[in-house]
Amino acid sequence: MKRFLFYIMVGLLLAGCRNDKSPKSPLESYATITDIFDEAEIKDLTVILDFFNRQISATYSNDNEDIVTCYQRFFEWMLGCEITGQIDIQIPIEAQRTMYSQLSDQTFNQIWRIDQKRYRSMRDESDTLEIVEMRYDIEGKYVKFLQKYGKENSFIKQYYDVFEDFRELTPGHIAQVMRNYKQLNMEDLRNQLFIAIHYLTYNDNAAEESGKKSYLCTKIKM
Repeated sequence: MKRFLFYIMVGLLLAGCRNDKSPKSPLESYATITDIFDEAEIKDLTVILDFFNRQISATYSNDNEDIVTCYQRFFEWMLGCEITGQIDIQIPIEAQRTMYSQLSDQTFNQIWRIDQKRYRSMRDESDTLEIVEMRYDIEGKYVKFLQKYGKENSFIKQYYDVFEDFRELTPGHIAQVMRNYKQLNMEDLRNQLFIAIHYLTYNDNAAEESGKKSYLCTKIKM
């Protein structure tokens, strides 16, 4: 009897320990993610996704609509941006770069690499401007995720194939996502993560390009 009670107490103690663990990210329900990213990286991916979802919900939600509806409104806005030629995803770059500080360097570097470019003022050759460009790291886990996910998702495969050819985010990528978004099931968190990283990458680079245009400069070979 004592032994029986002992086993019950041990079982209750172990159950309590399991309940004390922090809840897993919903992203962990996808093998295409857990096969590539470790637990800490998935937590950071969740930070990115949560940030993007909060931003588009704040801008595109009416009366606390569900996130899938918010994505639909966001996509419609972006399609209108393509028509006008003024692309603005309406996410403050300052808030976005603050979000980066919540990520580990390990996770950041598995998604992006930073290239520096230097420009010389056309007004004063001694005056230079340095900007940074975010690119997907060809050796990083995020590109491996796109490759793996593309085996079951033709939209992602097309996106990955173009990246493999050019090694950067191209106008073709931008057009593909803007025009063909209906091919993506936005209830799938992998598609939400893909859209978040795609548009956050674009947003950061657009902010840098805006500074370059106002500077009136030419590129210096480095």
